[in-house]
Formats: sequence, C-alpha cells, structure tokens
Amino acid sequence: ACKALYSFSLTRPVYRQIANDLLRRSRALPLKGFQRITDLTTQQLIRAVNKATRYEYAWQRRGPRPIRVGPYTDINEHSNYMDVAKGGEPKDDRWFKIVSAPPDEEVDWLSPITSSYTLCATKTGKVVCWDVQTDQCLAEWSPGEKWELWKCRVEFEEKTVYFTMAKVLVPRSDDLRQMEFTLMRLRFSDGNAGVSADAPPEFEHVADFKTKGVVMNVFLLDPIARLLSAFIYSNDTNTICLYALLDWDKPEYIYIDTGIQYAFTFSDSKIETQSLPTSEVDKAAALKYVESKIEYHQRIVSYYNRYKNGFNVTCRLPPEILGLIFKEVKRISGTGISYLRRSRVDMGWIRTVSHTCSHWRRLSLHTPSLWVGIPMGSPKWAKEMVLRSKSAPLRIELNHSAVSVSESNFSWISDLLAGHLAHISTLSIKLDGEETTAQVFALLDQSDAPILERLEVTCWSDTDRSVDTRLPSRLLRTSRLQYLSLVSCVMDWGSHQNNFRNLQTLKIINSPAKLTGTQVLAMLASMPFLSILEIINSFAPDSWAPDAPLVLQPIKLDMLKEIQLDHRLDSCIFFLDHVAFSRNAHMVSFTMFPPVESISMKDKIAKIARRLDESIDGPLVGIEVESTCLRGWKSNDLPMKAPDFSDNATIYLELAHCDEDTCSEIAGFACRAFRMDQVLALSVSSTLNEDSWSIFTYLPNLREVQVRVQEAADCTFLNALKRGIDNGDGSNALSLQLPFPALKYLTLLGWELYHNVQSVAAGEHISLKESLVTCLTHRKNAGLVLYSIHFEDCLGVKEEDVERLRAIVVNVNTSWFESVDESDKLDDTYDMDSGAASD
Repeated sequence: ACKALYSFSLTRPVYRQIANDLLRRSRALPLKGFQRITDLTTQQLIRAVNKATRYEYAWQRRGPRPIRVGPYTDINEHSNYMDVAKGGEPKDDRWFKIVSAPPDEEVDWLSPITSSYTLCATKTGKVVCWDVQTDQCLAEWSPGEKWELWKCRVEFEEKTVYFTMAKVLVPRSDDLRQMEFTLMRLRFSDGNAGVSADAPPEFEHVADFKTKGVVMNVFLLDPIARLLSAFIYSNDTNTICLYALLDWDKPEYIYIDTGIQYAFTFSDSKIETQSLPTSEVDKAAALKYVESKIEYHQRIVSYYNRYKNGFNVTCRLPPEILGLIFKEVKRISGTGISYLRRSRVDMGWIRTVSHTCSHWRRLSLHTPSLWVGIPMGSPKWAKEMVLRSKSAPLRIELNHSAVSVSESNFSWISDLLAGHLAHISTLSIKLDGEETTAQVFALLDQSDAPILERLEVTCWSDTDRSVDTRLPSRLLRTSRLQYLSLVSCVMDWGSHQNNFRNLQTLKIINSPAKLTGTQVLAMLASMPFLSILEIINSFAPDSWAPDAPLVLQPIKLDMLKEIQLDHRLDSCIFFLDHVAFSRNAHMVSFTMFPPVESISMKDKIAKIARRLDESIDGPLVGIEVESTCLRGWKSNDLPMKAPDFSDNATIYLELAHCDEDTCSEIAGFACRAFRMDQVLALSVSSTLNEDSWSIFTYLPNLREVQVRVQEAADCTFLNALKRGIDNGDGSNALSLQLPFPALKYLTLLGWELYHNVQSVAAGEHISLKESLVTCLTHRKNAGLVLYSIHFEDCLGVKEEDVERLRAIVVNVNTSWFESVDESDKLDDTYDMDSGAASD
C-alpha cells in the first residue's frame, strides 16, 4: 500500500496541482524561456516544482545566498540565467552574470522578459531587446524622438511582449496637460523547449491614443481582449479618474471620476512673510492666493484626519459587517426622520450612520437597502431617499397626516407614486377623508405594481358616510403578494383569485361589503400557502348556514397555522366542516355570537371545542377559564411543560353578548369536549360552581392551579380541593378517589382571606384563611404534599400564619402579602357549603 501511494504521489496530476497552488501564491516556477507547464515532461515538471518549493521555503526563513559555482557547459542546473550559448565559454567561477547595455546609450528602464531576454528603454527613446546568453542586441525600435517607456507586459501564450511608450505634447501640471501614447508589441518565434530561436524578434505597432490631464499610471489589463486602462489625476477636484479603452482598435474610451481623493505629499517649509499690497487689484489677487493655499492645506489636514480615523476599530470592520450594523441601528431607531416644530427635522439613525465620519458616510450612501423606507412627510427627503435607494425595492407608508388634498402637498406625492409604483415592494396606506381616499385610489389605479409583496390598506370605519373604499384593481395585478391587510376597505375578490397563490397572510377587518361563505371558501381555495387568516366583523349575517347543501369541496390548507374569526356559532362550525388547516396550528381564535334562542347552543360549543382539539396535534397541556372566554394550550414538546399564560393560546373561544353565568356554564361544556388527561396547568378567573370544578378535580396530571376569585368569599374551590378528605387523619382517602392528585403548585390571586365562612363539618364560622390551612393539612395527611403556594394581591395573612403554612407547604411565597388588622375585617359571614351570606 505504501509503495502504491508513493507511486501515485509522483504522477503528473499531483505535481500539476502543486504547481497551480504555487502560482496562486505568486511563487514563480523556474521555467526556461517561454516554456509552459504543458510543454514540460513529467520529470521536468517534478524538478521545477521541487525547486520552486525549495525557493519558497528558503525565502521564508533566510536571506538570499549565491548559487553554487562549478564547471558546466551550456546549461546551468542551478539557474536558467547562467546558461551560455552553444559553443560559448563556460563561467565556472561566477555566481552572477554581467549583461551589457546598448553601446553609447544610457538605460532609463530595464525589465527581464524571460531567462533569455531583457527589454530596456534608453534616454533617447529607443527600445532594445537584449539576449542574456550571447550578451548582444537582438532587435531595436527607435521612434526618432524622446519617448518614455511606461508599462510592459509579457503574454507567454502568445510569446509576445506588449509595452506602451509616451511623450508629453502640452507640458503643464494641471488638467490641460496632454500626452500621446503608442502601444507596441515584440513577437518571439522561440520553440516550446525554451531554446532561443535563430530568427530575431520583431517590433510591431499596435495602436495610438491621447490623454488629457496628469497621467499617473497605465495598465495593460488584457492584451488578448485589447483592454487598457490608466489613472489620471484631476487637479480641479483633487481626485483620481479612470480612463479605459475597452477595445484599443476602436476610437472609443470611458472616463470616470472615481471620487477617490489624491493624497498630497509635501515637505515642511518656512512661511514667507510678505507686506500687504496697496492696490485693490493686488489685494484681490493676494486674497485669492491665500484662499487657495488655505484650501490646499485644509485638504491635507482632511486627508490625515481620515488616515487617523483608520486606526479606529469601527473603520476597520468589513463593509458587509458594518452594513449589517447600520441596518440594525435603523431597525432599532425606527424610520429615522421625524418632523418637529418650526420645520426642524430629527435625523435619527441617518445622522448616526452618515454624519460620523467620511468612511461611514460613503458606506451608508452606497448601501441602497438603508434608504428603501421612504418618509412621506417631506418632499425633499422623500426624493433624496428614492435616489439613494437606487433600484432596491421601496417601502412606503402613506397616512392621513402626510397626505393633504391641497394641490401643493399632494402633487409631489402623486409624482413619486406614479413614477416608482413599479419599484414598491411594501405599501401601507392609512387614510381618513372622502376626498383624500378617492384621490389616492385613483392615483394607484394608473399603473401596475409587479413586485408588490406586502399591502396594508386602512380606511375610516364610519359606516354612516357613503365613501367608495373599493381597492384599485391594478394594484393587485401581481403574483408576488404575500401579505394583504384590508381594514374598512372593499375589493373584488372574484377577479383577483389567480393573483393570491403566494399569499401567506390575509386580514380582513370591518369590511363594508360583507362576505358570504361561498366567497370565503372560493377565496381560500386559491391560497395554498396561507399561514395566517384573520376575518373580523366582515361576514354577512346569514351566509354560513350549516343546513345548506355543500357547494364546494372541503379546502385543505396545510400551512394555515393562525386563524382568527368572529361570527355566529353556525358559521364557526361551517368553517371547521369546510377548511382543513395545519395540525401544527399555534393559534385558532373564534369569537362567537350565540343566537338569541338556541336549545342546542351548548352542544354546538362542545362540537367546536371537540373539532379543534382533534384537528390540532399534541395533547392539551393548559386551560384558562375567564368570564367570557376559554383558552387552551397544546404542545408536542417532550417533556411537556406547563404553559406561560401570557402567551397566545392554541385554542381560543370567546362568547360575545352572554352573561357571566351562561359563559361559565358553556365553558364547562367546552371543557368536557376536550381530551384533558394531559393537562398540566389550570387558570380560573371566573366564578365556577362545584359542578364545573368537578371537571378538573380528578385530572391525573394537573400540577399547577391559579385561581382568581371574583366574589369576596367564594369557597367552591376549597370545597373541591378537600372533597373526600375532610378527616385530618386521611382515613377517608383510602377508599375514595383523591381530588387534584397531582397538584404541586397553587397560586391564589386577589383572595381576601379574612372573610368568615360557615363550615358544616366544623359547625362554626371560620375564616377563609383557617379553612385553607385546614384543607392543606388534610391533604398533607392524605399524602398530597403541596410544593409551593403563591399569594398575589391577597389580604388577611400575618407572620404567624406564614409560619403555620410553612409547616404544611414546602415553599410559601410571601412577596405579595398584605396583612390586614382585625379591626379592618368585614363582619359578614358566609356558609362555606352553600355560599349564602348571613349577618
């Protein structure tokens, strides 16, 4: 195996890859002449790669050393530059080679081409190709006048050297300076073995071009593609400009002012003192001179200030990271522009990111996504931010405070929307006023919005006024819409169903034109990706009849996870019969209006609760019962945890226009429809009778209970808590099912524990506090130990009572206790079993 691996390591593909890696690290391969990697044999490639690797290793650890000397003929194995021509005298005592200069010429510029040739330019303007091995001139080009060689580039594939020569036509040091350039090439006819050809190289003219201004440098970017560029200094703006020939065979060029400031170099000098001129002309000239000097030195100071700021870590962050920080600053700060009194403007995040330093300002101005939120309160800033956003999708919020029917204020909004409606991705409209609504809707109906992804429209909800709030049809001619919210607004649903395929959120609130069941089902059938649905006060009264024949097949919306509807009981049942939503739904909210007279109302409530429980995956882990609503939490997380009652409930049922007693009774019917064997937490904020409490009394996993009393001396919960274990020794608990068998955490909210109640078992009047202590004592004796009891906003407990409770309960939270003196107690007494008051 080792021998095979060694043989593989000496193959050509391996060394070809190593050679490419060396070239990527700018490490040259010691090849001869115009040789390419493809011209080498495998052994030659291995020797070249090994030698280049040794050079790289040596460069990193030591300085240069002379090569080894010794006798050799023709080819030197240590350096290609030391080769001698055939028949030439070998130099066995030198580690260097002396190359002669053109006779009677002074060399102005010299560059090695290969190990065999050099190219040099002389002071007289000649360009000479010199043979290193034979130490003689091979070719010469003379323009006949003073030219300077500016740039040279070798194209090994073509065996050609390209170079540019330049001369000054108008010798000035400002923008009026003119220069002429000529582009030449030198062709070689050497073979692929790296041996010099017998035929000499030839000079050829390629192109001529002229420039205006002070040329700083010239770059032969790609001779194969005839691409050339140059940097030119602009004296007027003190910036570096880019000059480019995209094809030097065509008389066309591109000139761009990059805006990059040129860094001045200067030396310290003494300030000359001069007497003030006397004539007005001389004064003006002197003042202009001084002002120019001040401006000059201010640019120098500004440059070094920017250089100084470069040491700050905030200026060394990568532009991508700093751009993300700017976006986060904008998100935290809001829109960024607010209008104060007396036309003052608060710039907010804009001042932070664009008025700190020049680096931040350049970066912020070249980040279009920062400027897409267009403020509609100022024409100046709105137009400026549209320009800075470039082609990025815009976000526009148009409210009644920014829109006025006056021609002076509305005209610029009209121009902005008409010209950029095709570039808007988010549009929020909040209008109040008949004339304003009509004008804005007419404006939005003039052109399409093809990239619109989010649309929010809010009109006034005053039904006494007859205002046409029908949404413009052209605004919805887009298939990219993902969010649609309509408040007090009307639209033609039938003509736009094909445009809602990508819709993910739909909210319809207070629609003047009420929706029928057929409309809603047809509408939902065209929204396969819908995940949030909210329809409030927008249904027709009798449009969801459960006894009517089914017109449409049931609709399956696998991504619908959040539903919020309000209508009659029959409508909710009809919706559940026709719409199958995601089993991973995290909020289903029904606000139901029961009919005035309905014998089967309780059965319908139970049916809705049962359907919701069965349609959503996961067991019920928490229930909250309030006076008018019932909330339920479902979870698939293992191990399951009690829910936080401040979070949105998975199942939310609310009964409107019902008295408290009816709601409490109906809540009991709904709870009985649930599968509650896994319920971990219960919160009760309404008064339940003992029959309702019996629903929760024997739940096997109920660990946490919160009870907020609505009546001062409601003791039904305590009765349910100690049902069947009245004896302190717990003897009755052996033969009866224990109430709340898994209860470990109890929270009492708003209890007035100093009230007296009458206990049938005790035969006397005792306070709720004593009844609670007795109840917990009996539960402890029966083996039902409470881990924690928490009192919140409760009255009537003293320090000695806390000590008594700590002997029964593991942890007593006293942070919310409020003690009440005996003189402040009420004189009323209550019968603990019946709840009736007595004097």
